[in-house]
Amino acid sequence: MDGGNRDLDGTGQVVYRETDMEINQIAPNPALDLTFSPFPKITRYNREWVITEKIDGTNGLIRIFEDPRSGHDGISPYAPIGAALDTVHTVERSGRMFGIMAGSRNRFLTPDDDNFGFCRWVRNNAHELIGLGIGHHYGEWWGSGIQRRYGLDHKRFSLFNTARWHKGPQSPVGSIKSTNPPECCGVVPVISCGLPASDFIQRAIDMLRGYGSLVAPGFMKPEGIVVIHAPSRHQYKITLENDDAPKGSVGSVE
Repeated sequence: MDGGNRDLDGTGQVVYRETDMEINQIAPNPALDLTFSPFPKITRYNREWVITEKIDGTNGLIRIFEDPRSGHDGISPYAPIGAALDTVHTVERSGRMFGIMAGSRNRFLTPDDDNFGFCRWVRNNAHELIGLGIGHHYGEWWGSGIQRRYGLDHKRFSLFNTARWHKGPQSPVGSIKSTNPPECCGVVPVISCGLPASDFIQRAIDMLRGYGSLVAPGFMKPEGIVVIHAPSRHQYKITLENDDAPKGSVGSVE
């Protein structure tokens, strides 16, 4: 009944073994990928690090693509993105058609299924936001009615990519030439950048505790900092309060 696929191992214990027939009956796995995967290069630690203020709001995404219906080269965005058509807003600029989408941390938004009004803000400012360029643009949507509120009566959007964007007196960061974003956008404030030192992070924390928020001057309860290793783009956050507590235990939004 067992088809001859068991033996005794010399101790009286039954040992099952595969037969050629059983091996041949194993169905091939079409998803199996045997492509060689090299071990990734290890980034050097002693390179530029950037510390920015961590803003307590909600995550925002602006996705921009060129609409192929404009007659320019492009791929239809709808099927690959897998999003409902009502998440796409079309904008004409300089004779070219663009699609723009708003997202939170984990979904695309519509005016009827929004996240603190971010989608409505994106659509109201779409013509200007196209100036960000084709791609994904991540930032924090913050201010009135969201998390710490920062004493504001309105909401703001601050871009995360300080290597690409800088605003006002803030100095460009990193080796990539940065530029000013559209007027309706801000950029997360850079507190410090340079090679790591033993007190590099603590000095940034102490500065926020002593002088308050950089993104909202006068607000004395900033959330914390984000430490970025510029070459690898790895990011680490440190909050001024409850840094040892899991995020869900102190409340969170999208």
